[in-house]
Amino acid sequence: MPFKTPNFWGHKKSVWASILSPLSCLYLAGHRLNVKRQKSYTSSLPVICVGNIVAGGSGKTPAVISLVDLLNKDSGFHNIYILTRGYGGTLKGPTSLSLADQTHDETGDEARLLAHHAPVILSADRPAGAKLAELAGADLLIMDDGLQNPTLSKTLSFLVVDDSFGLGNGRLIPAGPLREPVLDTLNKTDAIILIGKNLPFETDKPVFNAQIKPARILPSNTPYIAFAGIGRPGKFLTTLQDIKVNLIDFHAYADHHPYSEKDIQKLKERARISGATLITTEKDMVRLSPSLAEGIETLPISLVFDDPSAVRSFIEAKIAK
Repeated sequence: MPFKTPNFWGHKKSVWASILSPLSCLYLAGHRLNVKRQKSYTSSLPVICVGNIVAGGSGKTPAVISLVDLLNKDSGFHNIYILTRGYGGTLKGPTSLSLADQTHDETGDEARLLAHHAPVILSADRPAGAKLAELAGADLLIMDDGLQNPTLSKTLSFLVVDDSFGLGNGRLIPAGPLREPVLDTLNKTDAIILIGKNLPFETDKPVFNAQIKPARILPSNTPYIAFAGIGRPGKFLTTLQDIKVNLIDFHAYADHHPYSEKDIQKLKERARISGATLITTEKDMVRLSPSLAEGIETLPISLVFDDPSAVRSFIEAKIAK
């Protein structure tokens, strides 16, 4: 079911957060019990995990893509695979993703985006996915999400933090966005990818700063109506405002929203009446059929490291050990 980030998750003082706090205690107890019960598989491949500490969008997908592109240049790895559970898709795997043969409903949207940059294995069972990558001849596995999943041993783990949201209200699910206490996550993190400049907690872990940047320039004289169904749609709105887009309307949907023909036709009618062009994210676009996507533009974004060579050197040193 599509999930829309509650507004109160971003506010330090909230009646709802206080009411839900007892459930957070139950959630944490269940999470820790589940972790203790799990057995861990150690792959013959180096495994880089890219995860987060908050539910909802943190920039994890562009971070995975950036690392793949970075390591595909000037590194000793020639067959990098991405392992993902395929959130929102029906396939449980393990299976190799095929853009031609599998639909969005089967794979989910994030997996399809990732498949444009490296071979992707879909697997709800992470060890089974790693074994399939081994058989496929991978020499490096990048695990999309999984910091809170102990079933596959990691060679190196990155925690992605977006300073525009930080830790939200700092409370655990469901009172807040935290998947687990900060210290629990830091204890299994090797380094932090910080989107922005301000880290919302203290740590002695290496921090690699990065920025989310649009990959194209939009004409300033074209009126746009934007829509997004991602973890935090407001991030897309902010990006459009930062690049001075002539934005006349914005529509936010739940994360992974399954757009219906009625949804899109309603948006297209508003755009027609306003003389505007519809624009959305790449992640939203992969959820649209070719007929629904017709006439809709996307604003591709990329995660750009401030010092990419430092990131590459850090990874190579960790894997060499």
